Amino acid sequence: MDIDRLRFIFFPYTDERSIEAKTTGRRFVYYTTAETGYKIIKHREIWLRGTSTMNDYLEAEHGFECLNAAYKSESGIALQKELEPIFPGLTEQVVVKFNEWLPRIRQDTYITCLSEHLPEEDLNGRLSMWRAYGGNAGIAMVINGGVLFLKNESVRVSAHPVAYWTQEQMETEFRRIAERIREHGDEVRALDRTVAEGVVFQMFRFAMLCTKHPGFSEEREWRIIACPAMLPSPLLTQAVEVIRGVPQAVQKLTFANHADLGIIGLEIHEVLNRLIIGPCEYPNAIWKALHQLLLDGGIPNPERLIYASQIPLRHAVL
Repeated sequence: MDIDRLRFIFFPYTDERSIEAKTTGRRFVYYTTAETGYKIIKHREIWLRGTSTMNDYLEAEHGFECLNAAYKSESGIALQKELEPIFPGLTEQVVVKFNEWLPRIRQDTYITCLSEHLPEEDLNGRLSMWRAYGGNAGIAMVINGGVLFLKNESVRVSAHPVAYWTQEQMETEFRRIAERIREHGDEVRALDRTVAEGVVFQMFRFAMLCTKHPGFSEEREWRIIACPAMLPSPLLTQAVEVIRGVPQAVQKLTFANHADLGIIGLEIHEVLNRLIIGPCEYPNAIWKALHQLLLDGGIPNPERLIYASQIPLRHAVL
């Protein structure tokens, strides 16, 4: 079974959102401070941070609680009943493996967060995101969506839509997966048991890592996820950096092609769609700085990429 069929059966929510993003040419956006945006462009790299050090680290616990409750619910039992006749003992085996990996999933998962970017946000960005992540001078880095859907086994860094679910909504998704296993049983039975074990394990893992409280739904978030201890990637380099006074391990993803591995489309001029300067006191100074930075980086006519948001957002004066 190819990866698309596996995703259709075992990851229906991710499958539907991915198809929608690809067919609509969806772009994505990284809201951050102007200082961080400057570093990303200058060094041509973005950092994936450990989930335990991020400002929303408790979200992984929300995902785990939803997963745990859904697995024990009637929907979870229905899922187990569909898998058990095909692969006896598989679900219990996956639960044991998942529990063994749980500390590493919590401590050694690295992510960076993007948001879906809509055409109507091209000029001004999204006010709620400026308030949450822009600080007193923010930048929205809009990227072409194709980079999130590279089909290459060497990448080992994956993009997943966040589901803003309650426990009951995750139970509904478990029921849907059980129904798809039943409807496509011949394909599932054709799987090697080791492959089936890995798929169910990853289903649990991403359910935990990509479920957030419904109150955050306006963010329309996607997560770029890596776990080098589980799946080392040639795209990542580990380093220790100080972020807001806290030394921590990060994974650095460089904007560069790897022709030897067949990984292309990662150069920054291929990835970057536009830059939106957030509401701030010095938009002209930031515009000029970004223009020069892109010129120095070999990107021609950078003025076509840079826009200043006209949202009249006031910042508190301390």
